[in-house]
Amino acid sequence: MKKIIVLFVALFALVAFSGCTSLNKSVASYPVNGSAPSAIVPDITVGDKISGTSSIQKILFFESGDNELADGVNYEAGASLAGALGLPASLASKAKAAAAYKAVTDSGADFIVAPRYTVKTLGVPFLYQEVSATVTGYKGTIKGFHQVKDADLFK
Repeated sequence: MKKIIVLFVALFALVAFSGCTSLNKSVASYPVNGSAPSAIVPDITVGDKISGTSSIQKILFFESGDNELADGVNYEAGASLAGALGLPASLASKAKAAAAYKAVTDSGADFIVAPRYTVKTLGVPFLYQEVSATVTGYKGTIKGFHQVKDADLFK
C-alpha cells in the first residue's frame, strides 16, 4: 500500500511540476511618422466612382460571409494595439476590409481615393450579429513613376 501511495505522490509531483508553457513578450510599437525627400514620384490617375459591398454574419462564435480582405483597412480606435496583441478584429472592421477588397478588385484599381464607408449592424450582441458595409470612392491607378530633380523637392 505504501508503494502505491509513494508512486501516486511521485506521479502527482511529476505532473504538477511539469507541463507546457509559453512566453510571449511583445510591446506595441509607437508609429514613427517621418518623411525623407525622394527623387521618385508616382504618376497617379484618379478615375470614375467605384463601390463595393460586403456582409458578415456571426452566430455565437461562428462567422460566415466574405473572407477576402484588403490590408490596411482598419479605422477603429485602438485597432493597431489590438492587432499587435493578436486580438481579432471586429465584424465592422472585417466587413469594411472585405468591401474595399471587392471595390478594388472589381474595378481594377490600385487603391481607393477618398473612401467613405457606410456600416449597418443588426442582431443581438453575443448571440447573432450581421454587419454589412459599403465603400464608395474613386478609382486610383498608379500609371508609373518618374524622377524629379533634387532642387524641385524643396520648393
